[in-house]
Amino acid sequence: PTAPWTTKERLIAFYTKYQPDKLDGIDGILEKYAGKEDKLFTALVKKYGPEPEDPFYLGSDSDDDDSEDGGVNEQLEGMDLG
Repeated sequence: PTAPWTTKERLIAFYTKYQPDKLDGIDGILEKYAGKEDKLFTALVKKYGPEPEDPFYLGSDSDDDDSEDGGVNEQLEGMDLG
């Protein structure tokens, strides 16, 4: 990746891992927590567990597809994140 995940991508990755049934509500969650994203992710980590790792911050030696993100990158590539 050439850039870190956006807030929306972070939230998609989180819900893909822990609550896939909530993926449809991401835009509403982002609106509700606009300006309070840090509090949102703190609450999500407390409730569900650690945030999925952004591949941008992983070393270049970990580009294998056996990561624990459940194919989040592939899902993100196919989504309209506009």
